[in-house]
Amino acid sequence: MNAVRHTLILVCGLYTVLSADPIDGYWQQKVDYEMEITLHDSIRQLTGTTVIRYTNHSPDSLDRIYMHLYPNAFQLGSVKYREYIGHAGRVSRAKYFKDRLEGFTSKIDVHDFSVALPKEGASWIHKIPILD
Repeated sequence: MNAVRHTLILVCGLYTVLSADPIDGYWQQKVDYEMEITLHDSIRQLTGTTVIRYTNHSPDSLDRIYMHLYPNAFQLGSVKYREYIGHAGRVSRAKYFKDRLEGFTSKIDVHDFSVALPKEGASWIHKIPILD
């Protein structure tokens, strides 16, 4: 009897999943990345370029795109850096981080930002100023 009950539950569950229509108006954003990164091991540095292709499948237009450049928030002497060091836990652990971070920086610079928008079947590039 248990086997019949489990089989019935399984069949009903599979039928529900397989016959369900996708949610009306469902869309998924798309992002493609191309990265060229070089390791300069003698000076402990990474440099590179990134091309990010973002495709908006949303029915709404976008008036802004946020890019979170987290390493920039933790520059030596910044507010986030001071908060991080101030809440690093035990004093010995905070001292470990402070001593090890001298001379090291982590920063992302954005030199160019553009958006390709469709215009009568073609594409054109719109330059957007970089806000500091």
